[in-house]
Amino acid sequence: MKLSMADKKKQIKEFIDYCGTFDFKPENGAKEFYELLQQYIITEEPLPEKSATLLAFMQEHKEEYKNLFSSAAVATAMGTSGKSIAGSMRSLVSKGYVEKIQSNPVTYSLVE
Repeated sequence: MKLSMADKKKQIKEFIDYCGTFDFKPENGAKEFYELLQQYIITEEPLPEKSATLLAFMQEHKEEYKNLFSSAAVATAMGTSGKSIAGSMRSLVSKGYVEKIQSNPVTYSLVE
């Protein structure tokens, strides 16, 4: 079973939280490493403006599109180029908001 990026992040966060229950000794640096790792995983970079706009569009039109979005259809609806939408989709996939569910035609879905 292939895990979505959101599921992978959730598993990593759960593992980090689990590691936080151990009694680390400060002299070996494990606690500091744990705290830095936790900050790195939990801190999310803000989405670029185009990606944020696309995500908002997808959330607003989820029912209308039955949560199946192609770059071409979204580009037409938003009045922009398919190439621009495709780049923003890839960004949303990499951050775990969207997953690619079909290759021909390329179709994306919001992660639940």
